[in-house]
Amino acid sequence: MGVPCVTMRESVDAHNVGVSLLNAVGCKNLVAKNEDEYVELAIHLATDLTALSKLRMSLQNRMLKSPLCDGSKFTLNLFGSIVTTLLTPLLRLK
Repeated sequence: MGVPCVTMRESVDAHNVGVSLLNAVGCKNLVAKNEDEYVELAIHLATDLTALSKLRMSLQNRMLKSPLCDGSKFTLNLFGSIVTTLLTPLLRLK
């Protein structure tokens, strides 16, 4: 923990795993919309050492407070998603 990353939203699931993780820890600002923005974000992190240091110091706390580390809430949300996935087709049959 403590190493920030930049990612770019794409139509490929592999890219969007990073998007989901960054959103969960409150780092939506590290998700680029295109290649130019991706490069901009990376350069900003590499050159603004004060901002980089602040971000690095906050990452562990952000992670611990995120839904990713709340097992009970995660389980409830997962269960709800499974139920919705299973029930939606059945409700359409009515």
